[in-house]
Amino acid sequence: MTNKKLEWKYLLPDLASFAVVFDQSCPPLSAPLAMLQARLTDGLTQFCHSRSPSRFMLLTAQEEDEYFQLIAETVKQILPASGQVVGSRYVVTSMGVSEQPATKIDDNFAARDTCVWQSWVEYEPLFGALRCYQDVIDLQPGLVHYANGGVLIIGVSALVNQPLLWLRLKQMIMQRRF
Repeated sequence: MTNKKLEWKYLLPDLASFAVVFDQSCPPLSAPLAMLQARLTDGLTQFCHSRSPSRFMLLTAQEEDEYFQLIAETVKQILPASGQVVGSRYVVTSMGVSEQPATKIDDNFAARDTCVWQSWVEYEPLFGALRCYQDVIDLQPGLVHYANGGVLIIGVSALVNQPLLWLRLKQMIMQRRF
């Protein structure tokens, strides 16, 4: 039996024959999620249907911003944009705060999009905030207000690590009160 000791340069792969392939750019797919994950696309289509029995959908996937963005784009293609404005407009005066239905998308608590996503979320960015400083009231909408009437995509690790966040979100969705 012969033992032959190899030098390190002989252990490196020869990539010269693949250089042409690596130098070419890959053409983008017209519908990447539909082509790569047909079952996910079908599930999203059923979930976005107007008579869907469930208000929640759990996807097992990596929690990466690019993947959330891809899912959100697919949901926006499936879920048509509504022509009507959803949400509220809060008017702050020295006497207090009054709520009126939103008339335009620029109103402070009007829904901004049909699908909103965030991989990690904290309490205030999700639910909004009410701040009062020296008799000045400042209302900040959250993701639930921006996604009102649409789809909100949140990474489950944020909900698992903050159980009260999940309980409050579930209660708001079940009661349909934001």
